[in-house]
Amino acid sequence: MKKFFLFLFCAIAIAAGLPGQPALAQGQVDWVNKSVTATGFGAPNPKHTNPAQSRLMARSAAIADAYRALAETAQGVQVDGTTTAANKMAENDIVRTRVMAVLKGATIVSEGWDGEGAERAYMVTMQIPLFGASSLLEGLLSAEEVKPPVPFALPSAPVPETPPPTITTLQAPPAAAPAPSSPPPRAPAAAESAPPPAPPRQNAYSGVVVDCRGMGLVAVATPSLYDNGKRAIYTPAQVDVARQGNPGMLDYSQSLDSQERAGGNPLIVKAVTLDGNNANPVISSSDADYILAENAKSRFFDNLSVVFVTENA
Repeated sequence: MKKFFLFLFCAIAIAAGLPGQPALAQGQVDWVNKSVTATGFGAPNPKHTNPAQSRLMARSAAIADAYRALAETAQGVQVDGTTTAANKMAENDIVRTRVMAVLKGATIVSEGWDGEGAERAYMVTMQIPLFGASSLLEGLLSAEEVKPPVPFALPSAPVPETPPPTITTLQAPPAAAPAPSSPPPRAPAAAESAPPPAPPRQNAYSGVVVDCRGMGLVAVATPSLYDNGKRAIYTPAQVDVARQGNPGMLDYSQSLDSQERAGGNPLIVKAVTLDGNNANPVISSSDADYILAENAKSRFFDNLSVVFVTENA
């Protein structure tokens, strides 16, 4: 165990860019599927004539190479617009130890021989989750960062019954419960009981989709959504990002059609600009007011039903 952590520490140090060390990156951060993946290669030793021994040694070298590549790729993950995983690991020994434990638990998702002849090498691909239990984000959250969520804001002005023209929907606007045309007859006193619950709200909005296509949005682990008055609409301070099994604050999707997390009847709003080194979408104040009013009714932010659409995911 100690040897393994020493190896990972060296791999992380190499990935941090020590002088004279070559680049080892052969990994990918997949924001759509919420994973960090890296591939390592191990060349067979020509001195090993036994095929089984040759495979075993090449596989061990490929696993070590994959760990190094995974450590480098994980360190490059953007936590927010200004902070990378490497920054947080350098600032906090507990965070670094946690991330090393996550890397130790990486899963081998594929392996086998690659290439022919002198170019032949054993290839191992390893993966860790970005979010959820035993994930990179879980490793990056130090104890002092876990705070009670801040309540979501309320509209700053009266909102219309229907969405503004800048917000589109997939279904008709939620219908209010119809008012009775005349008061119902009063029941006899002996039959009186508690009043019936209010009729359920029809066609309630299921979430929010922020369209950031063509704007160069940078995917990060803990993004924020603001309005153009700098009001916080949906931010890490308002979301329990440390809760067990958290799938992340939101999903990144490459198209409106492929999103699922915001449900079948989301509010779709176009971002007007980006903030925080292009990591945080900004929407208009009027759009924000309508979204906040609907969230107060449907509580889709509590369910993390948010999607950012970008071709960079």
